[in-house]
Amino acid sequence: GTQYSVEASTGNNANYGIIYNGNYTANVTHNGLSANTTYYYKSRVKNLDGVWTNYTAEVSTHTLAVIPGAITFVNKSSGSVVVSWGDSNPAGTQYSLVYSSGDNSNYLPLYSGIYVATVNQAALDSNTTYYYKVRAINTDGVSTTYNTEASTHTYAATPGAISFVDKSTGSVVISFANTNPATSGTHYSVQYSSGDNLN
Repeated sequence: GTQYSVEASTGNNANYGIIYNGNYTANVTHNGLSANTTYYYKSRVKNLDGVWTNYTAEVSTHTLAVIPGAITFVNKSSGSVVVSWGDSNPAGTQYSLVYSSGDNSNYLPLYSGIYVATVNQAALDSNTTYYYKVRAINTDGVSTTYNTEASTHTYAATPGAISFVDKSTGSVVISFANTNPATSGTHYSVQYSSGDNLN
């Protein structure tokens, strides 16, 4: 029967290799490809005398990007979190990092662009839970699903300065400003020493 040849290349109209050679088939699967990479294809047909037609017009497509690796938290403070994630896509792959505070819904954009080693989010509330997830976007603009959501807590803020509200011969009433969110459930520890400020 009529023979078909399907060829592929990772460079525009250059260095083609045969991925299928045989009778007509509705679909040809090209395996072993790299993520988010441009592949070019063309085909031709051979008649019973062994004479090939011209190639079809070259067409191209891009493989999908790989879902980003796990999110890690490189550093954090009472007002900031430094986020990182695993990258296994080619250079130039776009990423979209989003975050949510309080619960893992109502996500907001935090970073969009090519891979960077870390993303620093500042101006956060102290002792608050923040959720993060990231997805990759291939050259065609097709996004992966988000990776597994990860959460962390900012550190509690140092309490405000102590003041003495009242005192007597046997007691002292102290006060300090609450510098953490009222809904955070922050626990405080008040310590004292007599004689010197060591024990």
